[in-house]
Amino acid sequence: MEMDPRYPYKILYSDESRFTNNGMFNRNNTRYWAHENEHLVRGGNFQERFGFNVWMAMVAQHLISPIIFDGSLTGERYSGFLQNEISDLIDGLPLAVANNLIFQQDGAPAHNCREVVQYLNNNLNERG
Repeated sequence: MEMDPRYPYKILYSDESRFTNNGMFNRNNTRYWAHENEHLVRGGNFQERFGFNVWMAMVAQHLISPIIFDGSLTGERYSGFLQNEISDLIDGLPLAVANNLIFQQDGAPAHNCREVVQYLNNNLNERG
């Protein structure tokens, strides 16, 4: 921060969340706000199960459109997303922002599969 006060504005913060209709979700990433003490109701006995992941990112004051992954987010799907779609999303950013990005992702299993790590190592320049 001392060397570059704009450093936090260069980080592309990304994450995804899984949504299902069978009541299964990751409680670590879920927050509820209410003005009164309301109770969360989660029904069961769904006849058809479905789920999808939504990926979204932000950098500086820019939100990057959500991407929906049908089904589970696998390393293969995430690798395909990085190779085929993320560059189009970044191209929509102002040039001054897009040219100085620092890509951030968490430790999700899909982010750390061999194919994704190899792609990132081969295609992203490390900035020191």
